[in-house]
Amino acid sequence: MTVRLSTAMRDAVLEVLNTNLSGGVLRIYSGSQPGAVSTSATGTLLAELTLGTPFGVVTAGVLSASPIIADTAANAAGIPGWARLLSAGGVTARMDLSVTGSAGAGELKLDNMDVKVGALVGVTSLTITAPAP
Repeated sequence: MTVRLSTAMRDAVLEVLNTNLSGGVLRIYSGSQPGAVSTSATGTLLAELTLGTPFGVVTAGVLSASPIIADTAANAAGIPGWARLLSAGGVTARMDLSVTGSAGAGELKLDNMDVKVGALVGVTSLTITAPAP
């Protein structure tokens, strides 16, 4: 059976996520995404960026992140495999995402899929879509 939410409910769910991610942290890792958000991160931490306050805007079942300021890579180079969104202070993991280049289909799209030590890591978009009504 397919899960369906009313338009009002899917926007409400995304607004809760929007509140939880406000001023949070985006961590980008190499390797494969773990099986659950509650699982310890796998791979190498490539970059950590600060999320906006508010995190983003909800429109018609889509949460679109406010612009995320590019930052330099952590002390590791590699190919991004997945990303984790955490609450403010980077304490509580909230969601894991797929990562692709700008033309890809991932929730998180980066301007460059080859992270170098000390190079800027830029986000071209970050969108989370709730199930359709």
